[in-house]
Amino acid sequence: MPLALPPTLDRAMHYALRVFTVLAAVSALTLVAAAVLQVLAPDQVNWVVWLRAAAYTAGGLWLVTLVRAVRRSADRSAFTRVRIVSVLAPIGILALVVAPDSGYPVWMKVEQAFFGVLLLPLGLALLRPSMKRALLAAQQGESVQAA
Repeated sequence: MPLALPPTLDRAMHYALRVFTVLAAVSALTLVAAAVLQVLAPDQVNWVVWLRAAAYTAGGLWLVTLVRAVRRSADRSAFTRVRIVSVLAPIGILALVVAPDSGYPVWMKVEQAFFGVLLLPLGLALLRPSMKRALLAAQQGESVQAA
C-alpha cells in the first residue's frame, strides 16, 4: 500500500513526476530530431547533442523512478537526489544557455531553457525546509503504522 505523503510534499512529487516524464519524453524526441537533422542539416547536430539528449532521456527515466520511490515509501535518499537535481539542473542549464561557445546549437539551447523553466519551481519548492519536515513526518507515520 502506498504511503500517504503530506499534501505539500505530495503535490511537489506529483509535479516532479510530470516534469521528469516530460523531460524524458522530450529528450527521446530530441534523439529522433537529431537523427533527422543529421541527414537534413548535419551542421545542426554534433556529438554534444547526441550525448546530452541520451543522458537526459536516461536521467529523466531515473528521476521518474526516484520520485515514485518517494511517493511510495518516503525514501529519503531518493528525495535527496530529486532535490539536488532539481536545484542544480536549472543552474547548469542557465550556464549552457548563456555560454556563447557551449557547442550546442540554438534549437537545443531552446529545449534546455524549456527544461530549466520546468525545473526551477520544483527546485525552489524542494528547498523549502517544510518539504524536508513533510518527508520526515511521512517516514514517522510509516514506522508508526508498521508497529
